Amino acid sequence: MAAVPTRLRRRMVSTALHNRAWVTDIRGAPTVQVILGYLHVYDLLQGVQLQLDVQDRFVWRFSSDGVYSASSAYKAMFIGSVKLRGAKQLWKASAPPKIKFFFWLAIHNRCWTACRRKKRGLQHCDLCVLCHQAPETMDHLLVHCVYAREVWARLRAAISIVQPAHDQPTAVDQWLVERKLLPKDHRRGFDALFLLVSWLLWKERNSRVFERFATMPAWLLPKILEESNAWVAAGFRRIAPLVASWSQNGSL
Repeated sequence: MAAVPTRLRRRMVSTALHNRAWVTDIRGAPTVQVILGYLHVYDLLQGVQLQLDVQDRFVWRFSSDGVYSASSAYKAMFIGSVKLRGAKQLWKASAPPKIKFFFWLAIHNRCWTACRRKKRGLQHCDLCVLCHQAPETMDHLLVHCVYAREVWARLRAAISIVQPAHDQPTAVDQWLVERKLLPKDHRRGFDALFLLVSWLLWKERNSRVFERFATMPAWLLPKILEESNAWVAAGFRRIAPLVASWSQNGSL
């Protein structure tokens, strides 16, 4: 609606509704937006009847009882937003903050993969540096690359985890599907392990890009076990049962 002069803004609701006096308060050019706004307000006020014996009160529409609270205001900020798959499990995972932040960037496609760099004109080739067979996206690097698939296959065998029947389209989907195949008391540990392996795969990618140094999949597993033990020693103990199972199997 167009701007209303200050002196008219002091008009009470009861006087504004009487004989639709509020219409005369509209000022400004009768643009399409003003006319649409007028029609919208007109429709809203058609059935409004004031009760003279009822005290005025403020009603907060974002809570069931009409009472304002900081909690309801915070939740109102997210009305219409779409929940990100895996966000809840990610922030509850027992892992160092930098690893969780890395994975948060990964699922938002904010890591500087070859695909992202090529789209911005920073390089010409977008092939995966680990396999040189497909475009390098985060989902490819973490679960679909033949290098990553071999690491995951060896790791599953080492800790006796059953591989899902079908591959999932994204790394997050693969993680959420695979964790459901485990007993509930091992899921939080697997969450930490999935983040750890994803982090080390990303570091392997960076090692090949910036240092021209490559590690074979079989050699990456001792690094995963070493880092897992370091996490347990640092207090991230959810991963401990899987590390213990790994050590009992005695196989890399």
